[in-house]
Amino acid sequence: MNKSLKLSGTEDITGNTWTILKWVQKALYDVFATHGYRFIDTPMLEPTDLFVRKGGGEIITQMYSFSTPDGRQISIRPEFTSSIVRQYIESKTLPPVPSRLQYSGPVFRYDIETRDNRQFHQSGVELIGSDHLRSDSEVLSLSCLGLSTLGLKKTRLVITDLHIFGQILEHCGLSDREKLFVMNHIRILQKGDEALLHVKEKARTFSLPQPDSPPNIDLVDVSSMSKTKARQLIAEMLKKDDMGFLGRRTADQITERLLRKGSGNYDSSKMNIAIEIVGALAMIAGDPQDCLRAAKEIIKKYELSSISLENLEQALNLLSSGNIGDTSVVVDFGLARGISYYTGIIFELTDATGTTSFGGGGRYDGLATSLGSKRKLPALGFAYNLEHLIEYIKETMQPTHIRGDTTRNTLVLPMNSAAYEKALEVAKDLRANQNNVEVDVCMRDLKESMAYALSNNIDVIVTVGESGVEKEYNVV
Repeated sequence: MNKSLKLSGTEDITGNTWTILKWVQKALYDVFATHGYRFIDTPMLEPTDLFVRKGGGEIITQMYSFSTPDGRQISIRPEFTSSIVRQYIESKTLPPVPSRLQYSGPVFRYDIETRDNRQFHQSGVELIGSDHLRSDSEVLSLSCLGLSTLGLKKTRLVITDLHIFGQILEHCGLSDREKLFVMNHIRILQKGDEALLHVKEKARTFSLPQPDSPPNIDLVDVSSMSKTKARQLIAEMLKKDDMGFLGRRTADQITERLLRKGSGNYDSSKMNIAIEIVGALAMIAGDPQDCLRAAKEIIKKYELSSISLENLEQALNLLSSGNIGDTSVVVDFGLARGISYYTGIIFELTDATGTTSFGGGGRYDGLATSLGSKRKLPALGFAYNLEHLIEYIKETMQPTHIRGDTTRNTLVLPMNSAAYEKALEVAKDLRANQNNVEVDVCMRDLKESMAYALSNNIDVIVTVGESGVEKEYNVV
């Protein structure tokens, strides 16, 4: 059979890769637990709406979703955060805040472009119930500590604060929909002047009515009417339609959009100014102090004195005094995580060159409310992509560091058929002393057994004769 039955983007985890995965999960569990984070496991299947409400367009296109036999829409989890917040707010008695939770397990996403990572593993933490900068500092420091615990050297923490952009867009007077448009184009705006013009041109479509506008109004030419007369005409037509098509918008909002459409006088100046400011900030990346100075100059240039970088500046100051191991800090105002529930500080963890991403996270203060919480629950967290970590560890670390424990992997080799029963007794005693033990079942000689041991991470070969252990050989 020539064609593989395995789905592209999935992997069978065996042998050394499985060993490394379990070592990484255990090492991260231990370091998170020492900081007070309790383990939680959530279902792999959840209602699709749980992830749609605040997940954003990117993650929605990556989800595996389907209908149950009774017609409900469910999805295989694409990430843990929404499930953990859902579990927290559904608890019969809400735990005291802050609540520190950790998790580890597989998630499922479809990447249309690469067809990679249909299934991969995440380990991470969520800190629920605190909006203090100390909680940001704790989570940021812990994300760096996890990497150093695994033995990674010269890693990078790339950070920005989305609240800065929120303040700018609010100052510019944009609608929620316009704000979302600009935020979704931050990464594109990093590319410079040509990208800036492209985004401005794309933004002009926001002057058009949405598809739920009534078709009979679209046929009316209001360009030659006075604004008062046109407004009266549209209002009458809206009444005749019983406003069943309006969705979330009011009749006044529909009227204003239709007038802009008919007159061609949509004022794009506010949107253009917002795009220019965000675009200028998005291109700033590098040393934290240099970036903060450059950002302050842009804010001064546009006379946005009410916009403050203090939150990010204070977070960086707290972080510099924390335990971040061998991790360097980089500010990148163009950083975008692709999930729209983030509201404040967001960050990414990479290797020294920035080419390999190990994971990331951020603050999501509005998620609990969007999922039905009756009280505001500020929160933040992060997750590692374990497959990315494992690949990096394989390439840069020695096997003795990867295994990370003192348990010996032992091969017991009976020297002849008569010694087999004695070899089983020796293996039993070794296992009782916390050894991982294999007994040869292939009648190999010592040379063949040494080759086998080298390819299977076995530390010691113990030869056994009819009277017992004869000799131990270190595998090198």
